[in-house]
Amino acid sequence: MLPDMDPTPGTADSDPVVLSAVGWETSEEAWACLLGTRQARTGEAFPHDCRPLDFLQSRKSLKFMSRQDRLAVSAAGKALATAGLVAGNAGAGAGLFLCVGYIPFERDEAESLCVLSQSGGRFSMDAFSTEAYSSINPIRAFTCLPNMTAHHLAVNFGIQGEYFLTYPGTPQLYLALGEAVQRLREGSVSLALVGGVADQTNLLVAHHHRKTSPDGPRSLADAAAFLVLERESTARRERRTPLCRLDVWTEHLGDAPEAGARGLNPGFGAAELPLGVAAFLAGGSPSYHHAWGREGGVGSTWHRVAPVAAGAA
Repeated sequence: MLPDMDPTPGTADSDPVVLSAVGWETSEEAWACLLGTRQARTGEAFPHDCRPLDFLQSRKSLKFMSRQDRLAVSAAGKALATAGLVAGNAGAGAGLFLCVGYIPFERDEAESLCVLSQSGGRFSMDAFSTEAYSSINPIRAFTCLPNMTAHHLAVNFGIQGEYFLTYPGTPQLYLALGEAVQRLREGSVSLALVGGVADQTNLLVAHHHRKTSPDGPRSLADAAAFLVLERESTARRERRTPLCRLDVWTEHLGDAPEAGARGLNPGFGAAELPLGVAAFLAGGSPSYHHAWGREGGVGSTWHRVAPVAAGAA
C-alpha cells in the first residue's frame, strides 16, 4: 500500500514546478500491489521486462541494452509521449536526472564465473583474469554499466541539456529530484526528465537485500518510472495540463538509511518515488506525501492540480 497522504498545503510559488506527465514499466501484479488490490508475500519476486522498439532510433541497439536499459527507455518514452514529445525530439532545453539501481547479475553468469575462476578447488586470480574473464560476452560490459542507461535515454530521446546521474536507491533519487527542481528554477533547463530504474529479480541484487534487510527478505520488483517536470508557465505555454504541483525537502539526507527505511511493498528500488506518484494519480486523493528515512530523511508532497482522465496511464 502507498504511504498516507498529506493534507498540509505546500509553500506558495508564483511559478511552481509541476508534473506534466508520467510513464512507467512494472508487472501487472506489482502495479496491483501499489494500488492496494493485491498484497505482496514476503520474499515474493515480481520480474518484468519489455522491448521498447517504438522508442529506439535504431532497433539494432536493442542487443546492447540490459533489462534496466529496456525498462528505462520504455518508461521514459511513455512519459515523453504523454507530454507530446516524440522520440528523438526532447530538445536542447531538456535535462536528464536519473537514479540507476544496484548492478544486476544473473545466477548462471555468476556460477560460470565462479567455476572458471577456480584452480584445485580454490579461487585463482590467474584463472579469473584469463579463462573466466575471457568467457564473458564482450557485450555484457555494456549491460553492467549504470551510465549506459543514461546514454540510451539521451540518444533515443534527443536529450541535449544538463544531466545528473546517481546510484542506487530512493535517497539518491531525491538528490536527482532536488537537482532537477533547482535547475528548473534557475532556468538552466526548461524540462526535466526525472526517474529511476531497478533490475532487482536477479541473484546479485536479491542477495544484497537479503543481507541488508533487518526484517527478512523483501519482496522485490523490476521497475522503471519517469516524471516530466517543468515550470507551470512553461507547461501552460506548451499547452500541457499540469497534473500536480511539487514540494520537495531533502534535509538530513545523510541520515536516511536505505536498509529498514520506510518504503513501498514490494520494493521498487530507485523507481519507488515516481511509481508512487503514478499510483497517486490513478486514484482520487488531493495530495500524496512520500517520505524515506526514520528521522529527518527526505520527502516530497505532490498536490493535484487537475483531475486525470479516467483510465489514463
